[in-house]
Amino acid sequence: KIGVKLVSSFIFVALIGAFIGYEGMTSLKEADDSDTILYERNLVPLGAISEISTAFQRMRCNAAELFISKTEKEKADFEKRIADRRADIEKLSAELEKTIATDDVRKVYDEFVASRKEFGPIMERYIEFANAGRSVEALALWKGELEKGRTREQAAITAIDELISKRAKDRSEENTVAANAASNTMLIVTIVGAL
Repeated sequence: KIGVKLVSSFIFVALIGAFIGYEGMTSLKEADDSDTILYERNLVPLGAISEISTAFQRMRCNAAELFISKTEKEKADFEKRIADRRADIEKLSAELEKTIATDDVRKVYDEFVASRKEFGPIMERYIEFANAGRSVEALALWKGELEKGRTREQAAITAIDELISKRAKDRSEENTVAANAASNTMLIVTIVGAL
């Protein structure tokens, strides 16, 4: 009868509405979870590696200024700045390590740590030579071993940055695909309900 048909139609439309609501809520929750991962595993590490790169370049500039310093006070100031930048890099590296969630990022991070262990003692010798006025040895170190160590550490920093950037881009693209799929599903169900 007409009453049964009307009630059945209302129930059917209500089920379609409930499905659309469920699909929307589920999709929003998945998007929220994915955005949290994007922030924690990509944005935070990118910020840390950017700050590491800046501190590393500042340290190099301070080391060059140490070489050309004339007074003991200037030398002490630049040596302190170098130590501060190295401490900054150490702190930021520890923060970066906490965000590592995959083996590929761990691998490039370990390369960065190894390059820092190699670069540190060379920088210490350079500082010693510069402070002692042994400019020939300091310059030879700057152009030789220190440059090789710097190149390796900079390459490791760049590798981390590129890998995390790529992973962030991939995550963003996955989020777009998931959002489009959810939109399409809700659109199809809405059209079926309207029909």
